[in-house]
Amino acid sequence: MRTWVLGDSIISRAGDKYTQLHGGGRTEWFGKPGGHCVGLAKRAASLLKRYPVPTTLIVHIGTNDILSSPTWEIRQRVRDNLLELRELLPETRIIWSDILARLGYAGEMTKGGGKKCMRNINKYAHGIMRKEMGENAHIIVHSAQFTSERRVAEGRPLYLYDCTHPSPFGFVIFRQTLSNALVHFNSNPHSIVYPPGSLRFDN
Repeated sequence: MRTWVLGDSIISRAGDKYTQLHGGGRTEWFGKPGGHCVGLAKRAASLLKRYPVPTTLIVHIGTNDILSSPTWEIRQRVRDNLLELRELLPETRIIWSDILARLGYAGEMTKGGGKKCMRNINKYAHGIMRKEMGENAHIIVHSAQFTSERRVAEGRPLYLYDCTHPSPFGFVIFRQTLSNALVHFNSNPHSIVYPPGSLRFDN
């Protein structure tokens, strides 16, 4: 079993060759600081020239796309790259890892615009995973793990001062969520979402 985690700077900071996810077998982390949705499938194709085909691919992308373009354009990029990944890796289990909410969004024209864009993209990706990616497709929802209530309860910040990247403690929560999701999907291959019941369509 081999798992790839493909994404932006959150992934480059989340793990390295010594960081293995429980339930994922051999885990490879491929994060690109500043990475966007555009070119994600091409990155995967390039990696296939050097690494064996993964059993599972976790996609965590979109942080840098928020507010960079109209939301409809970002959604189209997400769809295009997810479908290209499916064509490239027809037998691989592909998992969409939700874009994490930030504490603040630079370039916001209206209050709440960044969070609205993030939620819109995640929701759109959920639909693509359910309807266009085949049976071997899943979703990880992070909203329950990254909440202000939990941050206060734990007494430790979940984010760094840049308001975008998780803190060391936040990354512990992030990696644990990925591991728990892999274990869940291994045991429940027909389940779409982790945590179970976190989205309305999940039964």
